[in-house]
Order: sequence, then structure tokens, then C-alpha cells
Amino acid sequence: MTGNELLYDHPYEVVGKGVKETPGIVQAVASSIFNIKTQIYGWFKIQLQDGTFKWVKSFPLLESESGPLMQFDLANEKITLRTATRYFDIDGDASISLQNWLQPGSYVADKINEGWARIQTPFGWKVVNLDRAPFERPQGITITQEKVKLTSETKTYYFPLTGEVFHKAGTFKDQEVLSFEKWISPEGVNWYHISTYSGIVWVPDKPLQE
Repeated sequence: MTGNELLYDHPYEVVGKGVKETPGIVQAVASSIFNIKTQIYGWFKIQLQDGTFKWVKSFPLLESESGPLMQFDLANEKITLRTATRYFDIDGDASISLQNWLQPGSYVADKINEGWARIQTPFGWKVVNLDRAPFERPQGITITQEKVKLTSETKTYYFPLTGEVFHKAGTFKDQEVLSFEKWISPEGVNWYHISTYSGIVWVPDKPLQE
């Protein structure tokens, strides 16, 4: 513990304000993971030096809190981003609406934990989710100017492979739009990157089976 973590009596922030504990080593006696929409909340139950038990978040979402527990410090090692990857200011703050991208290449990393890495970028130290990157922007995307038909049944998505719906069915009237990128999935589904009145989205050429 660094002394900046907030401790709770239960693994929920709504049950009261967290309190800070002094730095030191604590014993984790239980853990719990909550998946709420697109965010994953990890909590550890710990035993303090006075014998009492508290809960602490493993992935804090606020800048005032410390970085995630069980974080591995690296000696400024290089990691390779093999596809364009979204970056964030705070680890755990991975809103699907954020669209800040780093280009593929080698970056210096000083911390890594379960798919999250803090890397040095032209914009300063940022956090990336290495596990989600290949699903958010898979390799093999090509430039195109193909026309795409939208109907009242069309659903659009934030990314090709993560499943988060941007526009629900019933959003669009029958129309044609011009795509600017294309990706073909291993199943042969053509995905088109298009610009809409409310944002840039991905749309498959046929409805996905759910």
C-alpha cells in the first residue's frame, strides 16, 4: 500500500467515504470483480495491521487515487503496439467514447498490469489497454470509398470486435453513406468505418447474430 489508496468497509463506493491507510504491506484475504457495462471493477479485501478488514479497489478510476494494486514497475522497457491503440490519462478510465489514438510502433513503458500499460507518448505518459487494442482496431483495415446502405434495422458499433452498440436499430432511415475504411472479419463480414451525425462508427454489411 502506498498510503493513497481509499479503503472501504464494503466493495462499493456508495456505502460511505473511503479512508486512507498508512503505507505498508497488507495481506489480501479475498477478491471480487464486478463487470458493469464496459468497466471492470476489481476489489481486494485486506487485513490491516490492527487486525481489521477493509476493501480496496484494484483499478481506481479517479485521478486523486493511486494507481492499480499489483502493478509491476518496469525499467523503462520497450513494448510494441502492433495496431493503432487508444490512450487514456488515467488507468481504468477506458470510456468507449474516448477516441484518442496512438500509431503502431515501439514505446517505452514504466508500468504494466493485467493488460494495462503506462507508456511514454508524444503527449506525455499515457495508459493503454493492450488486451483490447486488437479488438478495437484489428489489423488488416484498408482505405476505401465504398457506399454503405443504412436502413431502419441498422445497428452501428464503436469498434468491430468488442460488441458495444453505438446506434440502436431504428436510428436511421433508408440512405447511402460513404465509408472511408473497411475491414473483413475472419468470418467474412465486411465492416465499414463511416461518419454519422453523432460520431464516427463501424457498421457491418449484414446484421450480426446475437
